[in-house]
Amino acid sequence: MDDSDAPFFPPELEREIFETAAVLYPQTIGSLLYVSKRVHDWIERILYRTITPYGARSTCSTRVLLDAIQSNLKPESFFRDRVLHLHLNAFSNSALPDVPKLLSMCPEVRDLRITIDAHQIQLDQILPGLAALRLRRLGAFLKLVLPSSIPGPVLAAVTHLNIFDSFPTHDQLTNWLVLFPVLTHVAVRHNSVPLARNVLAVCKNLQVLVFLHLGRSMGGKRENIPSAEDDRFVRMLTHFGWSEEDWITGSNGGMDFWTSAEIFIAKKRRGEIVPDSRCWIEKKDGIGYEYFADNPPSEFSPVIPSP
Repeated sequence: MDDSDAPFFPPELEREIFETAAVLYPQTIGSLLYVSKRVHDWIERILYRTITPYGARSTCSTRVLLDAIQSNLKPESFFRDRVLHLHLNAFSNSALPDVPKLLSMCPEVRDLRITIDAHQIQLDQILPGLAALRLRRLGAFLKLVLPSSIPGPVLAAVTHLNIFDSFPTHDQLTNWLVLFPVLTHVAVRHNSVPLARNVLAVCKNLQVLVFLHLGRSMGGKRENIPSAEDDRFVRMLTHFGWSEEDWITGSNGGMDFWTSAEIFIAKKRRGEIVPDSRCWIEKKDGIGYEYFADNPPSEFSPVIPSP
């Protein structure tokens, strides 16, 4: 790294260029770190922003973060306000011991995706780390994180909740949701219209309720798919709602399934969705990604949303 040459641009513009490149193209971060010392200092803050198990399309993998922590080259405080979006999983049993450590080291996380269920890890192992968080977005198996012993402040600021449990009962789901006082967005894997109506009645501040369907098709004729007669209700496919890529896109301010649902609801209220009883997004709507198709694409195909 060499800072002997003066920059061609004003420092503020130069920093914005490099940081934008790192956010939009995280695969370039490794190279950007070696441009110069000043660029290294800027990009290092972004390096640990979004942590995923394998680092694909994110800024950093959990192994890279753990190695950096265990190297003792930086104080533990260095990592506290840098990790903002964290995905933890346990598809490999060898990864389970790292989960409590990562949670405890990242108390400023605002967006947590934890694809671990109650059969893989005990709540008491992760409770100390969870207790320190003030989350805004949470994706989790609620049977893992919602026993009665979890402290209320953890849930106090959550606005977006993606529930990974399959087909919770009416009472179970509403009992979960009332524990989140400021919820505005909920996604759940279910297909019961009475359940949707119940949730929308109980959670009056809810702005978006998404039912994520298992598989690659909702089945049946589209015109026969029932709605909850509430424009806050949207049906989508888990092909997208479960996707880590979609979560990464959303964590960086891009068009994720939440944003697509919001735009769809706004268009519906303006009378731009035909028929007005339709509760799913189609390609012709020009909203983000086509979230309802009999054969959804294997990769995201972004569409610029209409104003």
